[in-house]
Amino acid sequence: MGMMLIGMTVLMLLLILLLALQALIPSSKPKKDKQKYVPSGVTLRNLSRLDENRIDYDLIELLLLLVDESEPRDGAFLVFLPGIGEVGRLIDRLQAHPQFAARHGKHKLVPLHSALTPAEQREAFKIPGPGVRKIVVATNVAETSVTIPDVVVVVDSGRVKERQWDPRRGMASLDEGWVSRASARQRAGRAGRVRPGKCYAMFTNKRATLQVRDAFPKS
Repeated sequence: MGMMLIGMTVLMLLLILLLALQALIPSSKPKKDKQKYVPSGVTLRNLSRLDENRIDYDLIELLLLLVDESEPRDGAFLVFLPGIGEVGRLIDRLQAHPQFAARHGKHKLVPLHSALTPAEQREAFKIPGPGVRKIVVATNVAETSVTIPDVVVVVDSGRVKERQWDPRRGMASLDEGWVSRASARQRAGRAGRVRPGKCYAMFTNKRATLQVRDAFPKS
């Protein structure tokens, strides 16, 4: 009986030792790669319907609502649009929205373009009072020539209007197109000039990497 117990004990010790050795030996099975994100059919269908050539004011408004809740109140927002008409349209939309309405005293909406007087343009650089969010809606005049120090968020529509010479008609025209890569970088750089910032580009990664022009085509 004693020999049987000793034999069983030795057998159990050998079994434990075997299991321990198996744990130390690396598995020969190949590790599975991390699963890559695959867009759903709904996502692909919605992207296929996206018209990047049209400025989506609804989307810009929703984005501003979202970041307005998450960003520090002392940080300003800067929205780039192609022309004076587009700047005015977004300003009007925001003024009509309950969250951004001036009557609540929580937001200061400021246009910035070349048609404004110097005094009107200086409003974009003034720091508002405590608890007031400044939202500057600008054309490409705010790309390189000016720095608004309190900007923490840039929203870039990716569109610009520039004057081009038409030799067939013998006159200049104001054409709208995509910004250049250099201009897109300049716009993104307006955020975080003196503090951390973010830039939200309102166009796809494909547009940014493959199709955003280097410059307007030469006539």
